[in-house]
Amino acid sequence: MKSIDWDYEQEWRVLAKETSARADLFSYRPFDHTELVAIYFGCRTSEQAKDEIIAAARGLEIPISFLKMRDERIRFELTPMPIEV
Repeated sequence: MKSIDWDYEQEWRVLAKETSARADLFSYRPFDHTELVAIYFGCRTSEQAKDEIIAAARGLEIPISFLKMRDERIRFELTPMPIEV
């Protein structure tokens, strides 16, 4: 859960914690895809994972912004940088 200080971001996070040992790491969480407006990739997201997620999201045929977080080490913060697709 995020602090109320970040409420202005109007961000939704979908997380699931699996307690049983499973062979697969995927679980489906339904949501209204028309509410998806942006996908932010963490600094360490692999190119393969990024490409797969972008391809899946583009299949939704809705306008989505794609951004990759850049580590600003001097200021100890992350800056979102647009990804051209």
